[in-house]
Formats: sequence, structure tokens, C-alpha cells
Amino acid sequence: MADVDDETRQYLRILAESTKNSGTAGVARRLFKAADTGSHSDYQQAETIFDSLPIDKRMAIKEFAETEARLVEKN
Repeated sequence: MADVDDETRQYLRILAESTKNSGTAGVARRLFKAADTGSHSDYQQAETIFDSLPIDKRMAIKEFAETEARLVEKN
């Protein structure tokens, strides 16, 4: 499979930081790994573990990450 593109890797880092700040360090580590390696396999593993979080936790992380992504896009 193809590697993950650079833009997706950047957003994975933002999502990882947001996840880490929410107290889910294990999930954040998996997201950081996917961002660092760019491997499609690591991306799929990160997606699976993130999706296993409770919906309310995912929504809170998503909102924070979207705000951070908008700030990054402005710069």
C-alpha cells in the first residue's frame, strides 16, 4: 500500500497532540507513530485505536484538533 501523504501526516500530528491533551496517551503514541513513519499500516492501526475511544471523547478531541488545524492553516 502507498504511504500516507505529508498533509495527512501533519493532521495526524495535530490529532495526536489533541489526543494526548485529553489524557489518552496510548492512543496519542499510536497517532504519532503513524505521523512519523507515514506507513499505511501504522495509519490503519492508529485509526482503529482512535475509533475505539468512546464517541464523546472522540468528539471532544475532534473539536480541539479542528481548531488547531485552522490555526496551522492560517500560518
